[in-house]
Amino acid sequence: MIGTAKEVNEFDNYKPFILVKEVHYTGTGWVQVGNENGYFLPETYVDIDLVNGAILPQMEMYDKDYVNTFLCQVEYKGKVEHDAFEDQIESYYIVEWYPVYPILRDMILPNWMYPKDFMTKRELNNKKEDKSIIRVAGWDMEYTPSDRGLTVEDFENIELGSSLDEIEKKLGKPDGWVGGGILSPVYILEDNSAVELVFGNDAADEDLVAIYLYKEQQEYILRGHL
Repeated sequence: MIGTAKEVNEFDNYKPFILVKEVHYTGTGWVQVGNENGYFLPETYVDIDLVNGAILPQMEMYDKDYVNTFLCQVEYKGKVEHDAFEDQIESYYIVEWYPVYPILRDMILPNWMYPKDFMTKRELNNKKEDKSIIRVAGWDMEYTPSDRGLTVEDFENIELGSSLDEIEKKLGKPDGWVGGGILSPVYILEDNSAVELVFGNDAADEDLVAIYLYKEQQEYILRGHL
């Protein structure tokens, strides 16, 4: 179940709850950053395992510049083994989750003219109605269709070794991200095919080493090799 957004000063009314944040550099994709009492110090954040995939927290897309945080009502399942870690990690079953204030939005007004905002359940549902799904690198990726008209030629001209920041300056932000733990940015082309960018330094999205095209259920290498 999805709840409406909560502010930090409301946390004490929700127990037992944990605060979790999406991360793309860890095997589980989630770290615990706090509980019903508020946020932990950054050095005490810990990787965790979340189960109940039908209602795992989600926003419209991953954004490397702003990672979404959620307040989750949970049932503790104990410690579990995970391939990405030597030691066991804590596992939680999600009963309900709330997007936590603030959550980044695309706004045309400058920051000083409006408060940091959050998404409500209604907005989340509206966003989902506008979504499309495409298969990329073995993953189903949700994205919002746009009319920016990208073509294969736009990516054939990108230099290997480029960073995602450099690519975004030319083409804009990715339409989505795919992968398990380590995520790769994906752009949707005007013909509804998809382009995946693979970086040598995937933690920082630097040193582009390959560009893949996914079209009509086929995979093609546009640039580079692995």
